[in-house]
Amino acid sequence: MTFTCDRDILFEAVNTVIKTVPAKSAVSVLEGIYIEVCTDKTIKLIGSDTDISTEIIFECESVTENQKMLLPAKKFYEMVSKMNSGEVYFEYEPKKILHINCGVVKYDIPVMDADLYPVIPIVERKEKIIISKSVFSDIVKKTVFSVAQNDAKPILRGELFDIEENSITAVTTDQFRLSVSKKEFNNESGKNFSMVIPGKTLSDVIKIIKQDDTDIVINCAHTHVLFEFDNVKVTSNLLAGEFSNYKNVMPKNFKTEVTLNTAELKKVLERASVLTNEKIKNPLKLSIEEETVVFSCRTPDGMSFLDETFAKINGEKFEIGFNDKFLLDVINVIEEEEITIYMNSPISPACIRPVGNENDIFLISPIKIRNNDN
Repeated sequence: MTFTCDRDILFEAVNTVIKTVPAKSAVSVLEGIYIEVCTDKTIKLIGSDTDISTEIIFECESVTENQKMLLPAKKFYEMVSKMNSGEVYFEYEPKKILHINCGVVKYDIPVMDADLYPVIPIVERKEKIIISKSVFSDIVKKTVFSVAQNDAKPILRGELFDIEENSITAVTTDQFRLSVSKKEFNNESGKNFSMVIPGKTLSDVIKIIKQDDTDIVINCAHTHVLFEFDNVKVTSNLLAGEFSNYKNVMPKNFKTEVTLNTAELKKVLERASVLTNEKIKNPLKLSIEEETVVFSCRTPDGMSFLDETFAKINGEKFEIGFNDKFLLDVINVIEEEEITIYMNSPISPACIRPVGNENDIFLISPIKIRNNDN
């Protein structure tokens, strides 16, 4: 059996599906890329870790017969990535060896039994939304960073999508912070529903999506979700359970409002991050004064940081401590020139909103300041 295809198209396809191939798995076949070549001159590539699967179909030439095969993903990716542009010629032997030729470059690679590869679930298209890829990517990027990584509630390792009339709201929380992003879109189905998609799935999808104004189709069934865009399909498990009621945790009133320049605040937080890491839990202290906010922190081994920036301040003045990484995660996804931090006390969650943007909201719990922190 033989077939040919373009190296650049092949590399893009392999680079897409390998994102959902586990580097190590107790099930060895999951470390492979499934390939199906058909006489209709198409090639299907699949990568999967059983929780999430990516499928891509593209055209090929000179197919002599239908054939399924399973190749070691990492080695196949490395082979294709090292080839020059041009036509790639494949010849499959019954001895389970695939010969790959591109110009003067020749590789031989063993082929595993494709029949052992897990079947990708068929998603019944119960609910469907069609949304611009750029809009979808935007709301995911503004929220996925606060998905819980290791939590007693598996539901919090996912992102809630709440579809109501002609709006879609994305919500994540790790119980220390909460991120909400809302967008308007044309809800063609007219149905209201919600789903919780694993954060890893969403991170993989937005890595694959090309940033343009074409659409992504999201099909939601009872246990799975299917993303369809360009020539790619991504199938993933949905998370079951009751997600936090984000509408009830938003404070209604605040005693203090601090408006800061986004770019200047980012510089301050990046300077502060020099002294902090996952092992150092000392908070970054914000001292709210008349027209400035003073930032300071001290490490257990005696290093310290001090900086300040201009701010528009309304309300009570006090000191409050935060995890500087949590603040920087928020600032990194805000595009507006200014942000406002709304606060009630040093022990109450603070709300961060971009100025002029009512659709993005971020809540961060403070860290108690001890006398020896600064």
